[in-house]
Amino acid sequence: MTDGPEPSRPPGDRPHGIVEDGLLEPSVPHGGAVPPHVLTNRPFLWLVLGSGVANVAFWAYFGTLFADAAFTFHATPVEAALLLASFSAPFVVVTPLFGILVDRWSPKWLLILGFLLLAAAIPFALLATSIMWLAASILVVGVAVAMLDPARSSLTGLLVEQDLLIQANGMVSTSTHGALLIGTVGAGLLLRTYDADVVYAAAGVIGLLALPFFLPLPDVRQSGDRPAMTFRDLAEGLVWSWRDPELRLLLIMAVGGYGLMNMLFTLEPLLIRDVIGGGPSAVQFLWAANGVGAVLGALGVSRIRHGVGVELSLVGAGFVVSGLGLMVYAGIATYEVALVASAVIGVGFSFFFASALALVQRAAGEERRGRVTAVFGVLQEGTGLLGSGALASVGTFVAVQPVLVGSGFLLAAGGFAGRWALGRLRRAGLAARPVVPPVPGVAASARRRGPRR
Repeated sequence: MTDGPEPSRPPGDRPHGIVEDGLLEPSVPHGGAVPPHVLTNRPFLWLVLGSGVANVAFWAYFGTLFADAAFTFHATPVEAALLLASFSAPFVVVTPLFGILVDRWSPKWLLILGFLLLAAAIPFALLATSIMWLAASILVVGVAVAMLDPARSSLTGLLVEQDLLIQANGMVSTSTHGALLIGTVGAGLLLRTYDADVVYAAAGVIGLLALPFFLPLPDVRQSGDRPAMTFRDLAEGLVWSWRDPELRLLLIMAVGGYGLMNMLFTLEPLLIRDVIGGGPSAVQFLWAANGVGAVLGALGVSRIRHGVGVELSLVGAGFVVSGLGLMVYAGIATYEVALVASAVIGVGFSFFFASALALVQRAAGEERRGRVTAVFGVLQEGTGLLGSGALASVGTFVAVQPVLVGSGFLLAAGGFAGRWALGRLRRAGLAARPVVPPVPGVAASARRRGPRR
């Protein structure tokens, strides 16, 4: 850093909120007009499209891997739990390191490296002769996703204005869950005609097609101080999250909610196999139904143009919707009902995904965005890892259907409790209240005052 009124910045750095030629097109007016849709921001559009293409490959691979384990290798509840733990364990270990790195380095290049690593997981699945090969493949995926999550969150926050963050994350959610729909339907059709190896190979080819979308992204980086990386940074994101009342509530809700949703990810293929009576393609088609609901929910969220102060309300609503859907899915457990209920779960999940990321990006600020995102990712996956360990230790005695019904009940109850806690924070002046959309003619300074706390 140099002395003077303005700090020097490395090449490629741009102060957050400043529009440069070719970065945000067109520029957001500072008068009273309603801001344009986030997809008029061309670099953010590339991010959305690239994420969509890459996630088509990811969801085709991910669903096929769990179907392969359940139907080809006859996985038990213990083995299914250990398979998911193979994803969660590396994610928990390395996410803090990548969260620190993205605050010091380039979110763009970390994103690209993460998607290349996803492609490296495909050969392990193609060579699989036992569940251990599948576990090795998904372990590599866990490391890759640990790179992707903080990088994509940081890029979104750097490319998009603060009052459009919910809309922006809604568009990312629409892209990724639309990819869930396309990837799982395509994989299900391929599984009916061919086998898992064909799906794995197709996923690898499709994943590489995302690179042309990511390469044109601007190399934007956070514009504040970037001291040397230290182990102290591993705790800073957690301390910052716990001190902020809104982030603390989100932390509690996210950890509990993700732990309960982990039960569905782990036990759903076994519920389909043993209770509903479907085959390998049924796993993919039910995940596709989840994608339909998630796309619809994400499109609804993406229409919120002024999302400051409503993030936690949407998170709580998402938990309630997903919990009720899970109770119906597992409680009735017929294929037709499961298709509808899976779509309902997807709607709720999309509310949580976009709103939680928007709150992290707003409350953490650009200098801590990667670390705080990493904290949430680690604690969520850590909860999932603990759940997988518990299932692995008592898996022989697990009754799949009652466990899933109970998980749905607790998820819905947690959503109601979170909304009640948010009301208390607002009454105490510790949480942002919803921002009223700007009225034409209001001065720019009044519009930029920020949320009342």
